[in-house]
Amino acid sequence: MTTDVQYMISIFALLLLGAWVALLFRWWFRYLTTLAANFGLEERRRRATARYPLVLLGVVIPMGTILLGIMGGTSLSSVSIAIGLFVSVAPGLIWWVSRMAALKKLGYGR
Repeated sequence: MTTDVQYMISIFALLLLGAWVALLFRWWFRYLTTLAANFGLEERRRRATARYPLVLLGVVIPMGTILLGIMGGTSLSSVSIAIGLFVSVAPGLIWWVSRMAALKKLGYGR
């Protein structure tokens, strides 16, 4: 496989990862705000805590799979892979951090 094709496949995979992370974070925010609208503080914290490991796995497993696939299946440098990962996940993380204040007002976080 040529380097150009490796870059194209890697970019596509990282774009999918970035979209997945952004969608997962948006869903999680919506889930937490729905809990806040329907339940008291103790109950919503209990329910959120029960689902949190699934959300964490929903980020870690796809990220690990894509990174291992790119590192094992291409000859791209680790610097370009790290930059691509950062660029792909940054929009979802920035959006999530911008919503943290609203979640803290609802009683989530510390």
